[in-house]
Amino acid sequence: LPFAVRYFKEAASLGSKLALIQLADLLIAGHGSPYDYENVYVWLYQTVSADKTYRNKVSTRMDALAQKMSPSVIKSARTVMRQY
Repeated sequence: LPFAVRYFKEAASLGSKLALIQLADLLIAGHGSPYDYENVYVWLYQTVSADKTYRNKVSTRMDALAQKMSPSVIKSARTVMRQY
């Protein structure tokens, strides 16, 4: 699974919505690094803002990731999100 996380992360960073959702699912399941939570959370936010068809899928994953993140990381992510 480390390779899957790496490849989904790369594809998500290039704008793949499907890869982003898969990456979020892997992180929620405990794979990957907690250091990725903030970036993935922000990317999910950008996706839900830009594409209404993914709203439910993305919102569910944002909620699940937020449960794994510390309050300071959530605050940092929300600061970044305000820039968009």
